[in-house]
Amino acid sequence: MGTFEVNVRVLSMDGSEHEDAAMLVDTGATFSMLPASMLRRLGVAERLQIEGQYASGQVETLMVGLGLMEIEGFEEQVPVLISFGREGSPHLLGAHALEAFRLVVDPIDKTLHRRRALLM
Repeated sequence: MGTFEVNVRVLSMDGSEHEDAAMLVDTGATFSMLPASMLRRLGVAERLQIEGQYASGQVETLMVGLGLMEIEGFEEQVPVLISFGREGSPHLLGAHALEAFRLVVDPIDKTLHRRRALLM
């Protein structure tokens, strides 16, 4: 599957602080990932400790927090879990955020499309 980036605005839970970031759409990542320093500047609190595995196979303990996101082209702010990444780590938009926004990935056109929420 081809990769592509989308423009995202990440906000503190009260909406008072925000930062914009280009994020790589990564359906293989459970949670989105941004540098820990960015999340701390926004006041995102570390709420959950998880064990995560990178594509290389390396396992690491990461903190996860709750922040608001806006994805360019979709007019809503949605709370999502975001992992606190290392400095210089890629900005990833993971499966949890895509599900929260009710988005599916078109790998051919390299676009995101809204889908109906499933209630089954």
